[in-house]
Amino acid sequence: MAKASSFASDIDKARIVFEDAFKGVEASGAALKDHSRGDAKLDAINLPVEEATVRETIALLERWKGQAAALVKALDIATATEQLQFERLFDENAGREKSGFLARRIHRGRANPQSISSDIRHLLSVSTSLDALLNSARPAILEHNRSSEDHLLRIIDRRQRIDFEIEESQRRIDVLIPKIADRKSRIGSARNATTLANFEEDLRTLVAEDEMHRERERSRLPERETLQRLIAIYEEFVEALNAQVAALNVMVSKLRLDIEQRIALLKAVEAQEAEGIRHEAVPDVEVLIAAFEANVLAGYNLAERKAKVDAAFARRLEPEPKQADLPSEEREPEEATPPEA
Repeated sequence: MAKASSFASDIDKARIVFEDAFKGVEASGAALKDHSRGDAKLDAINLPVEEATVRETIALLERWKGQAAALVKALDIATATEQLQFERLFDENAGREKSGFLARRIHRGRANPQSISSDIRHLLSVSTSLDALLNSARPAILEHNRSSEDHLLRIIDRRQRIDFEIEESQRRIDVLIPKIADRKSRIGSARNATTLANFEEDLRTLVAEDEMHRERERSRLPERETLQRLIAIYEEFVEALNAQVAALNVMVSKLRLDIEQRIALLKAVEAQEAEGIRHEAVPDVEVLIAAFEANVLAGYNLAERKAKVDAAFARRLEPEPKQADLPSEEREPEEATPPEA
């Protein structure tokens, strides 16, 4: 199987992209953790650099997710090809009524049980490598997702405390404004020196208190602005990690069920092989087959279960085709423009 031989290099490429993305995740997570400390010095933060790092990390995560999803889908398509080949062993017209890619590909030549089972074993071997990659990525991303959410919440809490302090200063200023105005008007109407001196002293006290609250408000504004920008940057980061966790869950679920489908197909194909055929034993594949045989529910209601995971995979990881990308027979007819009177 020519395609199967290219899967290994595709998995290696995806692994390299994930490793690069994960370095960015670790760097961004470490920065976020540092900012969430109560005594963190915010005036030394280089916000443009952090924003660029986070966006580059998110782009790498999206690229990795796309590569991994494409591999899961490509393996599924290759399995469907082998399924059609197997069906043609019993009905040479199987699939001919379809006009899609698989049908065109399948009618290029006839396969035999030996070549089909060999191809399926290749797909299972590739599946174990991809499954290992996905299952190593999932806990690592999940751990950083949880810790990053906690750190972000601490930053949000700090921003909320500053918001409260600023609002409290503004409330006190609002209370002082009419008092200051009152003292100024009383000074203008004072009839003796003692009363005038008292009003002037009250005014100085009120003005000093007003300036103190205004200065406190001004001193908190830069910190609030920095925290708000950090929140915007790292909310996007946490959302990207959330999306990664959800996508990995879907991909792992689909791949596991697809592996189950491949083993069931392999057993059906090998039952048609001539006696005495021996395939090269691949340890990882043999482990999968042994686990399938030990599981009494393996293969049960397989078509319905697969339809569910395929639907979940399509919803989360397969973008809806644009109108221009659809075959002409599937496009919605354009509304006719009424003739001008």
